[in-house]
Amino acid sequence: MHAPTLPSTYDPSAAPSQRSTAADFLLTHPLLPILRSVFFSSLLWVFLALALYGVYSLIAPH
Repeated sequence: MHAPTLPSTYDPSAAPSQRSTAADFLLTHPLLPILRSVFFSSLLWVFLALALYGVYSLIAPH
């Protein structure tokens, strides 16, 4: 957490250059590969759960 600056030391011309825009953030942190990996990971967890349930349903009734 940053300490508040005094009005006498605040330079309004420097503030816009220090802030990054949403477009800059998306260029440096692409969302598509992250969302794709989360989706494929979720699919793998679903397949693992279905496989374990299938094995359990074969073993448990006996």
